Amino acid sequence: MRRFKLAIIGSGSLGSIIARVVAKDLNEDFEILGIFSGKLENAIKLSNEIGGKAYKTLDEIIDDKPDYIIEAASPDVLKEIGIKILANGIDLIPLSVGALADKEFYHKVQTIARKYKSRLYIPSGAVGGFDVLRASMAMEHVDVAITTEKSPKSLNGAPFLNGRKLSEEDV
Repeated sequence: MRRFKLAIIGSGSLGSIIARVVAKDLNEDFEILGIFSGKLENAIKLSNEIGGKAYKTLDEIIDDKPDYIIEAASPDVLKEIGIKILANGIDLIPLSVGALADKEFYHKVQTIARKYKSRLYIPSGAVGGFDVLRASMAMEHVDVAITTEKSPKSLNGAPFLNGRKLSEEDV
C-alpha cells in the first residue's frame, strides 16, 4: 500500500491537532514531511513533536513534492499560497474555505487546478457545520445550535465583514 506524503500549513490549534492525529493514528498511510507556519518557532516546536521538518518557505514544501498539503492557517494565507500549490501539481486540502467565497479567487483556483491536473478537496465539515444541519433536517422537533471558538484575527478579511476589522481584545 502506498504511503502518501503530507505537509501542513499552520501550527495553531487546528494544524496541531491534525499533525498529532496523523502522526499518531494515520502514520501507516501518511508521512508528514513537515510544518510551515507564520511563526517559525511554532513550526519547529510542532515538527520536533511529530517528526518531519519545519519549513521556512512555501518553496521548500513544493521542492519536497508532497502528495497533499493541508492548509490550516487562515483565508488570507490560503489566498497567498493556494494558486502556487495547485500550479505545482500538488493537491490541496484547505480548511479556511471562507476564502473560496471570493468569486475571483475561486475561479482562479478552478482554472489552475484544471490546467495543472491538481485537486482541491473541500471538507464539508469545515463549512459551518453543514453536516450537522443536514442531519438535523431528517429529525422532527430538534433544536440545533452551533458554537465555534475562533480567534478574531483569523476572521479578519472574511467577506461577510466587508472591510471591518474585529477587535483582538478579549470581551
